[in-house]
Amino acid sequence: MLARATTTPDYLGVYLPANICTALGVALLLPQLSSVAVQGLPPDQFGAGSAVVQAVRYIGSTLGVALAIAFLDRPTATPLDNFHHVWWLLVGVGIAVSIIATRLARRPATAGAPAAVALALD
Repeated sequence: MLARATTTPDYLGVYLPANICTALGVALLLPQLSSVAVQGLPPDQFGAGSAVVQAVRYIGSTLGVALAIAFLDRPTATPLDNFHHVWWLLVGVGIAVSIIATRLARRPATAGAPAAVALALD
């Protein structure tokens, strides 16, 4: 959207492909991010951990909408300039989430897993 969107409307050429890519990215990311966020917890704490993850997601969504509205409401030369600020915000937040996600706890590998895989392949 940063490179292709202009003030000339082009739903099929610009907006629809960008929305399809965004929808695919969200659909592929959110389930994995939600499961990775609780995988380091003991089984009896999955419910509480999942609730905390969802609460943080909702708070993040609320703050994201507030920031988008704040960026879109600023007086600029063209409305497209405001949308560019929102898209850069999305790029920055996406990079920040990716960096933070690298710090999530990893599930330790089980010792018996390679043997079970080898037996299944025989």
